[in-house]
Amino acid sequence: LHEKFEELYTEAAEHIDDLAERLLAIQGSPVGTMKECLEMSAIKEADGSESAEQMVQNIYNDFLTVAEELKSGMELADE
Repeated sequence: LHEKFEELYTEAAEHIDDLAERLLAIQGSPVGTMKECLEMSAIKEADGSESAEQMVQNIYNDFLTVAEELKSGMELADE
C-alpha cells in the first residue's frame, strides 16, 4: 500500500500545484499553509491509527468527496 499511497500523493501534489498556478494567474490567492488547507478542506486528516483496510476505505471516501466538490464547482462555473 505504501507505494500506491505515494503514487497517489505525488499525482495529487502535481494537480494542486497546477491549481495554485491557475489561481495566481487570475489574481486569486491559493492556500499557503497546511493549517489553512486543513481548516478549509472537506477531507479530514487521518489520525494514524487506521488499519490498512480503513486507509483504503478513507481514500475511496476522499475521492468521492473530491468528485462531488469538483462537480459542484463546475456547476457554479456554468452559472
